Amino acid sequence: MVMKGEIHRPPPPSTPERAPWEDIAQLSEGIAQLIKRFEYG
Repeated sequence: MVMKGEIHRPPPPSTPERAPWEDIAQLSEGIAQLIKRFEYG
């Protein structure tokens, strides 16, 4: 299920300092927090 708010939001400007693996790390970190919230919350 896709949130409509996510669709219309423009993508963040890609700066050369921002590496793709940093985005992946943030994604996995957010997913881990969601899993913890479901397990313990």
